[in-house]
Amino acid sequence: MISDVRVLFVGLLKAAMIVVAANIVFFSLIAAVDTSIDHRIIRDRLVEAARQGVINDQDNPPELPIYSDRFTDCLAMSLNLPDSPARNAFEMIRDTEIAKIEVMGACRALVMMLKDRNSVGTQNYVRYWHGYQIISKPFLRFGDVRDLRYIVACMLVGLVFLFSLNVASALVNANHTALFALWFAAGYLLLTDGADMGNVFTHGISLVEIFAAALGAFWAVKARSRVSLLSMAVLIGCVNSFFDLLFNPPLGLSALAVGVVAAKAQEPSTTRDILRTVVVLAIGWGIGFFGTYACRFVIALLLSPSPLATLQEIVEAGLLRVSGGGDKIKQVVGWATVKNYGYPMLRPSFAVFVAITAAFAAALRFGGYRWTWRPVLLILLAPGLISVLWFEALRNHSQHHHWFTYRSASFSLVCLAACLMFGFSDRDPSKTGESAHRQFGDTEANLRS
Repeated sequence: MISDVRVLFVGLLKAAMIVVAANIVFFSLIAAVDTSIDHRIIRDRLVEAARQGVINDQDNPPELPIYSDRFTDCLAMSLNLPDSPARNAFEMIRDTEIAKIEVMGACRALVMMLKDRNSVGTQNYVRYWHGYQIISKPFLRFGDVRDLRYIVACMLVGLVFLFSLNVASALVNANHTALFALWFAAGYLLLTDGADMGNVFTHGISLVEIFAAALGAFWAVKARSRVSLLSMAVLIGCVNSFFDLLFNPPLGLSALAVGVVAAKAQEPSTTRDILRTVVVLAIGWGIGFFGTYACRFVIALLLSPSPLATLQEIVEAGLLRVSGGGDKIKQVVGWATVKNYGYPMLRPSFAVFVAITAAFAAALRFGGYRWTWRPVLLILLAPGLISVLWFEALRNHSQHHHWFTYRSASFSLVCLAACLMFGFSDRDPSKTGESAHRQFGDTEANLRS
C-alpha cells in the first residue's frame, strides 16, 4: 500500500514538473514572438488585406457556406496592434490587449482600427495565452491572411487523412484498409461541413495541433517509446490547452485515446486493459490541460497592473462557462449535448454520411466480409462519452458556442459508425471460395497418401 502511494506521488510530481516546464517554454515562445516582431508592419499588411476585402466587418459572413467564426480570427489579428510610443516590452509580453468597442463585434472594431491606423480602444483579455499567435504573427509579418487560412486548411486535411490511415491500419484486419481510412477521414470532414477549410485560421490551427499530437502519440507507442502514457498525456494536454483554449478540448482527448489504443491493438488486451488505458490518458491529459490553464492565470495575475480585478474577471468568466445564464441558454441537463450533437445531425451532410456508410457496409457484406466483434473496438465509443461529459460540465459554453464546439460531437459520430464498420475485418469463407479450396486440398492430400 505504501509503495503504491509512493508511485502515485512520484507520478504526480513528474506530471507537475512537465506542466511547469511546458509553460516556461510557452511563455518563452510568446515573449520571443511579441518582442521580436514589429507589430506596425503586421498592421500595414492587415490594412492591405482589409482594402482587398479579405478582412471585413462581419464576424460571421453570410456568404460563407458554413457558420464561420471570423470573430476569433479578428480577435487574434487585433492582439498587440494598437502600438503606442509609451508601450514597453513588458506590456507587450503581457499580451492581454485586444481592440474592443462595447456592443461591437471584433471584426468591426478591427476594421475601424485598420482604417484609422489607430486604436479604437483596448480591453484586457485575461485568457492570456493565445498559442496560435506563435504561428500567425510570424506568418502575417511576411504573408497574407488568406494564404494562412488555406495553408492551415491543407495541413488539416492531410493530418486527418494520415491519422485515419494509421488508425484504420491498426484496427481493421481486412484488406484495403485505405478505403476504411478514406471513409473515416471524409466522414469527419463531411460532418463538420468542411469547417475551417480556408475560412478561419485560429480554429484550424487548433485542429491541426490536435490531430498532429494524436498522430505523434500513435507513432511513439508503435515505436515502443520509453515515455510513459501518463507523461505523454500530460504533455499533450499542455499543448492542447496552449493552442486550443475552449474550441475543441474533448476532441483533443478523444483523438489521443483512439490513437494510443489503436497503436496497441496488436497486443493482447481485454476490455479492462482498454478502460485502464483510457483512464490513465484522461488523468494525464486533464493534469496537463487544466494545469496549463492554472499557469496561464497565475502569469496573467503576475503581469496584471491590477491583480485583484484580473482575478475577479477570471473567476466570473469561469463561472459563466460552467453555469452562467445568457441568450438561448437553458439550465437543463443534457441540453448542451443535444445542441452539439443536433447541430451536425440536422444538416444535409449527415444524411449524405449515413447513405455513404450504408452503401459501404452493404458493399463489404456482399463482397464477402463478415462482421466480427473485437474488444479493441470499444475505444471507438470513448469519444462519445468524453464529449458528453465535457458538454455537460461546461454546459453554458457548450450551448452558447455549439456552432464550433460541435466538432467534437462530429468526431464522436464518426467513431460510433466506425465501431460498426471496422468490425468487417474477416472474409467469410463460404462466400469467397476458401472453403472449397480447402476441401480440394484435403482431397488431394488423401489421394497422395
